[in-house]
Amino acid sequence: MALLLDLLGNSEDFYFRFSAFQILISLCNSQPFRLQSAVLNCPSGVERVLNLLKDSREIVRNEGLLLCGALVRGNMDLQKILAFQGAFEEVMKIIVDEEGPWTGPLIIKDAFNLISAMLCLNTSNQNYFRDSICFKQLAGLLSLPNGEEEEDAGLWTSTRISNYLAALNILDGILCKENVDLEASQVFRVIFKIIS
Repeated sequence: MALLLDLLGNSEDFYFRFSAFQILISLCNSQPFRLQSAVLNCPSGVERVLNLLKDSREIVRNEGLLLCGALVRGNMDLQKILAFQGAFEEVMKIIVDEEGPWTGPLIIKDAFNLISAMLCLNTSNQNYFRDSICFKQLAGLLSLPNGEEEEDAGLWTSTRISNYLAALNILDGILCKENVDLEASQVFRVIFKIIS
Protein backbone atom coordinates (compact mmCIF):
# COMPACT_ATOMS: atom_id res chain seq x y z
CA MET A 1 0.00 0.00 0.00
CA ALA A 2 2.93 2.30 0.63
CA LEU A 3 3.91 1.88 -3.02
CA LEU A 4 0.44 2.99 -4.14
CA LEU A 5 0.63 6.03 -1.88
CA ASP A 6 4.08 6.79 -3.35
CA LEU A 7 2.55 6.70 -6.83
CA LEU A 8 -0.05 9.23 -5.72
CA GLY A 9 2.53 11.63 -4.41
CA ASN A 10 5.53 11.14 -6.65
CA SER A 11 4.26 10.13 -10.06
CA GLU A 12 3.67 12.82 -12.66
CA ASP A 13 2.40 10.20 -15.10
CA PHE A 14 -1.35 10.57 -15.20
CA TYR A 15 -2.05 6.91 -15.97
CA PHE A 16 0.07 5.58 -13.10
CA ARG A 17 -1.61 8.02 -10.74
CA PHE A 18 -5.10 7.26 -12.00
CA SER A 19 -4.48 3.50 -11.74
CA ALA A 20 -3.24 3.97 -8.18
CA PHE A 21 -6.49 5.84 -7.43
CA GLN A 22 -8.61 3.06 -8.77
CA ILE A 23 -6.78 0.43 -6.74
CA LEU A 24 -6.87 2.53 -3.56
CA ILE A 25 -10.60 3.20 -3.91
CA SER A 26 -11.21 -0.53 -4.45
CA LEU A 27 -9.10 -1.31 -1.38
CA CYS A 28 -10.97 1.31 0.60
CA ASN A 29 -14.27 -0.32 -0.33
CA SER A 30 -13.10 -3.85 0.48
CA GLN A 31 -10.63 -3.28 3.36
CA PRO A 32 -11.19 0.25 4.69
CA PHE A 33 -9.45 -0.25 8.04
CA ARG A 34 -6.26 -1.59 6.47
CA LEU A 35 -6.04 1.29 4.02
CA GLN A 36 -6.84 3.88 6.69
CA SER A 37 -4.12 2.41 8.87
CA ALA A 38 -1.65 2.40 5.96
CA VAL A 39 -2.36 6.08 5.19
CA LEU A 40 -1.91 7.03 8.84
CA ASN A 41 1.30 5.02 9.22
CA CYS A 42 2.89 6.05 5.91
CA PRO A 43 5.15 9.10 6.22
CA SER A 44 3.32 11.94 4.50
CA GLY A 45 0.47 9.57 3.56
CA VAL A 46 -2.23 12.02 4.62
CA GLU A 47 -0.39 14.90 2.94
CA ARG A 48 -0.25 12.97 -0.35
CA VAL A 49 -3.95 12.27 -0.23
CA LEU A 50 -4.73 15.90 0.61
CA ASN A 51 -2.51 17.15 -2.23
CA LEU A 52 -4.82 15.37 -4.67
CA LEU A 53 -7.43 18.03 -3.92
CA LYS A 54 -4.97 20.68 -5.07
CA ASP A 55 -4.13 19.02 -8.39
CA SER A 56 -4.80 21.20 -11.43
CA ARG A 57 -6.08 18.22 -13.43
CA GLU A 58 -9.81 18.01 -12.86
CA ILE A 59 -10.02 14.22 -13.04
CA VAL A 60 -7.25 13.78 -10.45
CA ARG A 61 -8.89 16.32 -8.16
CA ASN A 62 -12.31 14.67 -8.56
CA GLU A 63 -10.91 11.20 -7.85
CA GLY A 64 -9.12 12.71 -4.85
CA LEU A 65 -12.49 13.89 -3.49
CA LEU A 66 -13.87 10.38 -3.80
CA LEU A 67 -10.81 8.78 -2.22
CA CYS A 68 -10.76 11.23 0.70
CA GLY A 69 -14.48 10.68 1.24
CA ALA A 70 -14.02 6.92 1.37
CA LEU A 71 -10.96 7.17 3.63
CA VAL A 72 -12.47 9.36 6.35
CA ARG A 73 -15.65 7.36 6.87
CA GLY A 74 -15.56 5.97 10.38
CA ASN A 75 -12.02 7.16 11.13
CA MET A 76 -11.94 10.16 13.43
CA ASP A 77 -8.14 10.35 13.31
CA LEU A 78 -8.08 10.81 9.55
CA GLN A 79 -11.01 13.22 9.78
CA LYS A 80 -9.14 15.41 12.25
CA ILE A 81 -5.79 15.29 10.49
CA LEU A 82 -7.31 16.21 7.14
CA ALA A 83 -9.37 18.99 8.72
CA PHE A 84 -6.43 20.56 10.50
CA GLN A 85 -4.26 20.30 7.36
CA GLY A 86 -6.74 22.43 5.42
CA ALA A 87 -9.09 19.96 3.75
CA PHE A 88 -12.22 22.01 4.52
CA GLU A 89 -10.69 25.06 2.89
CA GLU A 90 -9.53 23.10 -0.17
CA VAL A 91 -12.92 21.49 -0.65
CA MET A 92 -14.76 24.81 -0.27
CA LYS A 93 -12.34 26.30 -2.82
CA ILE A 94 -13.30 23.54 -5.27
CA ILE A 95 -16.99 24.24 -4.65
CA VAL A 96 -16.59 27.98 -5.18
CA ASP A 97 -14.36 27.49 -8.26
CA GLU A 98 -17.00 25.18 -9.75
CA GLU A 99 -19.64 27.91 -9.25
CA GLY A 100 -21.27 26.38 -6.18
CA PRO A 101 -24.34 24.18 -5.88
CA TRP A 102 -26.44 26.19 -8.32
CA THR A 103 -24.66 25.84 -11.62
CA GLY A 104 -21.81 23.53 -10.68
CA PRO A 105 -21.46 19.92 -11.83
CA LEU A 106 -22.31 16.81 -9.85
CA ILE A 107 -18.77 16.74 -8.39
CA ILE A 108 -20.02 19.48 -6.07
CA LYS A 109 -22.16 16.84 -4.38
CA ASP A 110 -19.04 14.71 -3.83
CA ALA A 111 -17.30 17.73 -2.32
CA PHE A 112 -20.21 18.36 0.05
CA ASN A 113 -20.30 14.64 0.91
CA LEU A 114 -16.60 14.76 1.84
CA ILE A 115 -17.24 17.67 4.19
CA SER A 116 -20.19 15.79 5.72
CA ALA A 117 -18.06 12.69 6.22
CA MET A 118 -15.38 14.75 7.95
CA LEU A 119 -17.99 16.28 10.28
CA CYS A 120 -19.83 13.05 11.09
CA LEU A 121 -19.97 12.66 14.88
CA ASN A 122 -16.70 14.58 15.17
CA THR A 123 -17.28 17.48 17.56
CA SER A 124 -13.81 18.97 17.17
CA ASN A 125 -14.17 19.06 13.37
CA GLN A 126 -17.68 20.51 13.71
CA ASN A 127 -16.37 23.27 15.95
CA TYR A 128 -13.42 23.90 13.65
CA PHE A 129 -15.66 24.10 10.58
CA ARG A 130 -18.20 26.32 12.31
CA ASP A 131 -15.48 28.73 13.49
CA SER A 132 -13.75 28.85 10.09
CA ILE A 133 -14.59 30.96 7.07
CA CYS A 134 -15.98 27.80 5.46
CA PHE A 135 -19.18 27.98 7.51
CA LYS A 136 -19.91 31.50 6.25
CA GLN A 137 -19.09 30.41 2.71
CA LEU A 138 -21.51 27.50 3.04
CA ALA A 139 -24.29 29.78 4.26
CA GLY A 140 -23.61 32.10 1.34
CA LEU A 141 -23.73 29.20 -1.11
CA LEU A 142 -27.11 28.08 0.19
CA SER A 143 -28.88 31.34 -0.55
CA LEU A 144 -30.50 31.75 -3.96
CA PRO A 145 -28.30 33.38 -6.59
CA ASN A 146 -28.84 37.11 -7.08
CA GLY A 147 -31.84 37.88 -9.22
CA GLU A 148 -33.40 34.43 -9.02
CA GLU A 149 -37.09 34.70 -8.34
CA GLU A 150 -39.31 32.14 -6.63
CA GLU A 151 -40.93 31.21 -9.95
CA ASP A 152 -37.48 30.23 -11.26
CA ALA A 153 -37.21 27.68 -8.45
CA GLY A 154 -39.30 25.27 -10.54
CA LEU A 155 -36.45 25.11 -13.06
CA TRP A 156 -34.09 23.26 -10.75
CA THR A 157 -32.26 20.37 -12.34
CA SER A 158 -31.72 17.05 -10.58
CA THR A 159 -28.01 17.94 -10.19
CA ARG A 160 -28.89 21.25 -8.59
CA ILE A 161 -31.30 19.58 -6.16
CA SER A 162 -28.76 16.86 -5.35
CA ASN A 163 -26.02 19.44 -4.69
CA TYR A 164 -28.31 21.54 -2.51
CA LEU A 165 -29.43 18.53 -0.42
CA ALA A 166 -25.79 17.50 0.07
CA ALA A 167 -25.04 21.02 1.33
CA LEU A 168 -27.99 20.87 3.73
CA ASN A 169 -26.64 17.55 4.99
CA ILE A 170 -23.55 19.45 6.19
CA LEU A 171 -25.77 21.71 8.29
CA ASP A 172 -27.45 18.62 9.67
CA GLY A 173 -24.02 17.28 10.68
CA ILE A 174 -23.16 20.51 12.46
CA LEU A 175 -26.53 20.86 14.14
CA CYS A 176 -26.80 17.23 15.23
CA LYS A 177 -27.85 16.27 18.74
CA GLU A 178 -24.33 15.27 19.77
CA ASN A 179 -23.13 18.85 19.28
CA VAL A 180 -24.76 20.51 22.27
CA ASP A 181 -22.23 23.38 22.30
CA LEU A 182 -23.79 25.09 19.29
CA GLU A 183 -25.50 28.29 20.36
CA ALA A 184 -29.08 28.78 19.21
CA SER A 185 -28.22 32.24 17.91
CA GLN A 186 -25.76 30.71 15.43
CA VAL A 187 -28.42 28.29 14.20
CA PHE A 188 -30.93 31.09 13.66
CA ARG A 189 -28.37 33.28 11.88
CA VAL A 190 -27.60 30.49 9.41
CA ILE A 191 -31.25 29.68 8.82
CA PHE A 192 -32.10 33.38 8.38
CA LYS A 193 -29.24 33.77 5.91
CA ILE A 194 -30.53 30.78 3.93
CA ILE A 195 -34.14 31.91 3.68
CA SER A 196 -33.47 35.61 3.09
